[in-house]
Amino acid sequence: MKKILIWFFISFFLLSAGQVEAKKQPKTVRAEGGTSIEGFGFAIDASYEKKLDKLIPGYRILNVAIVNNSFQILFMNPDKDRWSLKTKAGKKFGTIVNLSKEDPKAWEQIPKRVKNHLSYPLAIPIGAHLAFDLFVPEKVPLEKMRELEVVMESLGTTFRIEVSPSS
Repeated sequence: MKKILIWFFISFFLLSAGQVEAKKQPKTVRAEGGTSIEGFGFAIDASYEKKLDKLIPGYRILNVAIVNNSFQILFMNPDKDRWSLKTKAGKKFGTIVNLSKEDPKAWEQIPKRVKNHLSYPLAIPIGAHLAFDLFVPEKVPLEKMRELEVVMESLGTTFRIEVSPSS
């Protein structure tokens, strides 16, 4: 009987240690742009409008929209969240969340009334529909974007959002 109990406790310890290790790895969730992400209750979509290309010299703007239909506030972190995009050819490009930090000279050229609309949100309230912008160097082919990837630190999850071609 002692051998069975010892075997049980050793097995239990090894299995529980393996589960803790597995939880540390962020999971990846795939979804179509604009559709509710199963198990999370919010939707993410992105679009590119060529007419905004001249707004900030040296950069293009990617419009992102999040609709939070969950029963929890969605916390965002401009220092830890990571956004990137993939083109149809599979090439990956990083984005800039905080242009004022990454390129202060470019940020200073933006009119003050426009700056207020370019901030990364810190939280998305329950039931909110929120739009914000990400920035990429002007040579990034946003018109060929097919996937938006976001690593959301607050959720410990990577979201891969399939987006439609934009103008």
